[in-house]
Amino acid sequence: MKSMKKILMGIAIILFGIAISLGPDSFLFIGWIVSLVGLIMSFIGYYFKEDE
Repeated sequence: MKSMKKILMGIAIILFGIAISLGPDSFLFIGWIVSLVGLIMSFIGYYFKEDE
């Protein structure tokens, strides 16, 4: 269950990063960085999931 929460949190962070990058041009790279952090978090949650 914890891995599912990490995957969903990663997806939420990715969407938040996309929303930031759609703002003014100065926030474009900040949005990309936030999205990459969310992507890494999702992969970690998927990779370390427990078989139930």
